[in-house]
Amino acid sequence: MLGGMRPRHGAIASGVPLSGGLDASGFGGLGRVFLGTLPVSLHIAIEWGLAAGAIGVVLGVCFPKAITCVCFPFSTLGVN
Repeated sequence: MLGGMRPRHGAIASGVPLSGGLDASGFGGLGRVFLGTLPVSLHIAIEWGLAAGAIGVVLGVCFPKAITCVCFPFSTLGVN
């Protein structure tokens, strides 16, 4: 090991929960706007986005490989 640095291991160190949370929040907020009854107030869309983001973070910690395969292309290409 160089300089006493430890290698990064695990899902939390690799940023998978962050990617899952960001992508899920975009999907949740926009999904509520497109699939719900209209008109939708902004705070309702934000609440749905935050709730979906929290679910995405939890799924990113529990299933890092699946979330990487599903969410990484969206976070890389900037779809949200």
